[in-house]
Amino acid sequence: MERFNRLAHSVWDCKYHIVWIPKYRRKEIYGSKRRIVVDGIKQWSRIKGIDIIEDHAMSDHIHLCVGKIYIGSAKIVESPLYVDDRDKHFECEEKRFYHEPIVILDPDGHEIRKIDTFDAIIDSDLAGLFNNNGKDHYEIETCDPLHLNDVRILTEDMAGRFPRFRPGDLLVSFRSLNGVGVLDPETKLFKWFYVGALQSQHSPRFHGNNRVLVFDNLGGLKKNGISRIMGIDVTTGEARTVFPKAGVSIPSRSFFSKTAGHIEVHPDQQRMLVSWTHQGLIWEIDIESGEVLWEAVNTHKTNGRHARVSVYTSFYVHDVNFPMNRGKSSGLKGLKTTP
Repeated sequence: MERFNRLAHSVWDCKYHIVWIPKYRRKEIYGSKRRIVVDGIKQWSRIKGIDIIEDHAMSDHIHLCVGKIYIGSAKIVESPLYVDDRDKHFECEEKRFYHEPIVILDPDGHEIRKIDTFDAIIDSDLAGLFNNNGKDHYEIETCDPLHLNDVRILTEDMAGRFPRFRPGDLLVSFRSLNGVGVLDPETKLFKWFYVGALQSQHSPRFHGNNRVLVFDNLGGLKKNGISRIMGIDVTTGEARTVFPKAGVSIPSRSFFSKTAGHIEVHPDQQRMLVSWTHQGLIWEIDIESGEVLWEAVNTHKTNGRHARVSVYTSFYVHDVNFPMNRGKSSGLKGLKTTP
């Protein structure tokens, strides 16, 4: 069993399904025995650092589903902030910064450990990413040096398509650095980092064949709407525009989302849902051809008029009968689709 749930800035990665069975599979796990066995397993798991996402006890076996929660976090640090032992430092007129570690939590929300992304960049010999566009070699004026806006886990299923990485590696995006990278959560060092063609990007996704897809908010051409979806080869560093593609017609709108934006790749790796946050739009796009397959417009009636409402995320759901949806075919009120 594998559970892989996602929010806008966090990932829930459940890796293992374990079945605990008594000797000869005797049906003896009931009443007070059940409580003693389950509590013992939980206590042993805490000692070993194993995080139980879900458990279910039967009379002759116990199911355990284990994993961790990874979430981008933020804390306040005082200005100036120095880069290692160098003269280079950040200055903020507000005298404080948002410092953004990746926090690893257990299912109850307790912190297991923390990865300092600022230190990870420096320890990976990437301090050159911190610059002030040539104005000053040492003082960088900003109150938001990183702006960590996404964390994604490389799953077992996808890892075979990325030989240089391993399952559990983290794909992260830093808006202020105009870059994305792959971080080893054990060594806390970057295995790969890309800057160049991106500007204020969001939503990086492992796609396969050594390629990462990224919602590039401000790096595209004005005639196409400025925003675009980029594909980056993690081996060669080659970056190509996946959408919109030259010569492929799209609905009569400019593709633009100044902030936010979201990509969800279909399990077949051939399609993706793209959310234009502030336009209240979702497009499903054929990744190879760049063709828009359909669109959804998120409208709600307000004061007698229909208005578009922002869409921050969209996901492929293969079973709509989950409790919050009550079995409805669409969870968006006022959803309009175009074939």
